[in-house]
Amino acid sequence: MATQTLAELFDDFLSDLSGQSAASQRNYRHRLAVFLESYGDMTPGEVQRRHVNEWHAALVARKLAGPTLAGYRQAVRAYFNWLVAEGYLARNPTAHLRIGSYIPSRPKLPAESDVECITNMVNGWLEARRSARLALSQAPATGRHSAALHQLAYPDPACVRDAAIWLVARGCGPRSGELCNWRLSDLRRALDRGPDAAGVYVSASRGKTGATLIRFDARTAEALRNWLAARPAAECDYVFVTTRHYRTRDGRYRPLTRAALGHVFESLAHEAGASSIVRSHALRHRVGHLVTKQHGPKVAALLLNHKDADTAATAIAFYHHPDEADISRAVASLGER
Repeated sequence: MATQTLAELFDDFLSDLSGQSAASQRNYRHRLAVFLESYGDMTPGEVQRRHVNEWHAALVARKLAGPTLAGYRQAVRAYFNWLVAEGYLARNPTAHLRIGSYIPSRPKLPAESDVECITNMVNGWLEARRSARLALSQAPATGRHSAALHQLAYPDPACVRDAAIWLVARGCGPRSGELCNWRLSDLRRALDRGPDAAGVYVSASRGKTGATLIRFDARTAEALRNWLAARPAAECDYVFVTTRHYRTRDGRYRPLTRAALGHVFESLAHEAGASSIVRSHALRHRVGHLVTKQHGPKVAALLLNHKDADTAATAIAFYHHPDEADISRAVASLGER
């Protein structure tokens, strides 16, 4: 048993994690991958404090966010705590590491001015497309149309796709994986079924918690229909795919990856002249914050597809960002009693 390596014992560690979800186990694998790549061939007794410090210095050099570093430190501490508890080690070589806070130092909520300017730009694209197509449909069949009008009526498919992505992310705050895993067949079924009594469309998707739902309003539904009309004839059954500018060498179109989705949000921010990039996770926090304040934490947890929606504790802890206005309203209400 003493000759087993860290890499060999790691699967035993994961199997002993009672109550941990598959997502948590994936997090442990991801966070300890670098450590095991460097020191996985060592036995537990061979690992010294300097090895841990070298691993940590390499992480710091990558300029990771504070909460991300805290997650890595927590994972390695948990693994070596288990090794000590199981008798593989007498002392924990990671005991000197301070885990730190998981709470980001910078606010998660995006600046409303940035969200507004990107939304206005996206809506402007869609309105220009609609107006140009209407003008072309009403023009004489024999008339000549300007290149500018034709360009507005038939914009780059990437613009149509990115507009739909932004409106979906802004409207219901899906995770990046839920956007990337969204199937074309599920979206078509939702559009064919139509909205519910409140005018909201509901489509199935998949994410880190398994089967999830993506909800969107009529304006977003129109943007998605525009994208389906402009979408390349890709063989893959995914809603969002690469456009003609990003074709693969074999001539096929690929579904968007999370990295490609990140580039979409970067492009939108730069095009709109926003002061900072507004990513999908920031929009998710914005949705959770607004819905928690207006409709309560349980509604926010259900909308954001939280597995623990029944308790709604997650929505309160992570998505409600109180400010001075909230405090003033609280004081005013107390004074009225």
